[in-house]
Amino acid sequence: MKNKKDKTLDISNLLARWRKIPESGHQEYLSFCRYYSQEIQALPFDEYIEIKYSYLKALLALDKIYLFDKLSTRALIEIINQEYFNDHLRSLYRKILLLRAERLMEENRTISAQEVYRTIIHIDPTDTKSRKAYIALYRKHRMYEQRKYIGVTVIALASVLILSICQQLIIAPFFPTLKNYTDILIYVLLMSALMTFVFVLFDANKKSKSAGEKIYKERNQEIIQ
Repeated sequence: MKNKKDKTLDISNLLARWRKIPESGHQEYLSFCRYYSQEIQALPFDEYIEIKYSYLKALLALDKIYLFDKLSTRALIEIINQEYFNDHLRSLYRKILLLRAERLMEENRTISAQEVYRTIIHIDPTDTKSRKAYIALYRKHRMYEQRKYIGVTVIALASVLILSICQQLIIAPFFPTLKNYTDILIYVLLMSALMTFVFVLFDANKKSKSAGEKIYKERNQEIIQ
């Protein structure tokens, strides 16, 4: 395990070179970390993991997904296994989790991304951005669960469209006595579609907000205890 007190290497030149790399220089970060891999490994843990975070960002930006998954998991374990878990390490742990959530979102793995955001909120309840992302993913998942009702809405709207066309082209010219019945049917289908869609939206919003508030309360209770 790396120890904060083990400063057997003069790190000033190494860190100075690392800090000169532009934030968008992803390939430069990879080259730097590969060339100075042994020196980076010998750094105090705080500096080591900060450089590793830059390396992970570069991997994700360059779509090196397999390596990113492998090394980000290892980095999280390394941080957790430290005897000290100061604010700096907590921040880096959270940032690495955000990278993982970003990657999962790109792959449309919403449930896994949702769990990552849940962990981030437990680490930092004040992170409103992650909380909003969690609520948005929960809402999306809830709407997916209610897809049969959305299907009913689509069928009802399609029926309204077909009936309206038939009314203009067939019913009104040839069967005028049926026009009132058709109007009623169109109205009923339209209202049914509207009410179903409103119900799905209301349910998804209510459940997602409740889920976000629940996590926030759980974390606050942990802090109090």
